[in-house]
Amino acid sequence: MESIRGYLVVLRDPGCPHRLGYRGIFRAPTYPSDLPEEQEAMDKYVFSTDIRSPETWMIAVLAKARELLSLFARSPRKYEIIYCESTEAERGAGELPACTNQSGQFLGFDVAPIGGEFWSILDDMPAELKTYASDLNPNGLFDKQSSAEEYLDKYRRMELPDYDMPFMIWRVYAVP
Repeated sequence: MESIRGYLVVLRDPGCPHRLGYRGIFRAPTYPSDLPEEQEAMDKYVFSTDIRSPETWMIAVLAKARELLSLFARSPRKYEIIYCESTEAERGAGELPACTNQSGQFLGFDVAPIGGEFWSILDDMPAELKTYASDLNPNGLFDKQSSAEEYLDKYRRMELPDYDMPFMIWRVYAVP
């Protein structure tokens, strides 16, 4: 399977119910927004296939992500761009360098299905896996791909909520 990659415009500080400091993939704003200042940006994000892929929900071109980010500038909430790439093509290949991407600062590895809200099982960590919380970096993500793989494997073996969803390991970068 080929890697899936692209940009997302996400909340800089998603607040509750997210874990403090979490900077992974599960920070997209929910639709519809309660804030009128976000209506135009949200409509464009959700409905415009000129901005994002309808299959992956990713934005393929950084300029398009920046255009969308500029629409969110009217909002009282702060947004940022992240670059994400799935590691499915590399699964089990051992540790690969995480910081070589030219798209920005490496934040860590997240675990989420593709598309929609990108619900992260790291951010929404079940009580049965709380022992992994101490392995997370200050961004609430794993530093090593192998740690994310181990976590996902255990999640599936324990048959935790929605364990049969098509979860992926995502390498996440903050885009300057």
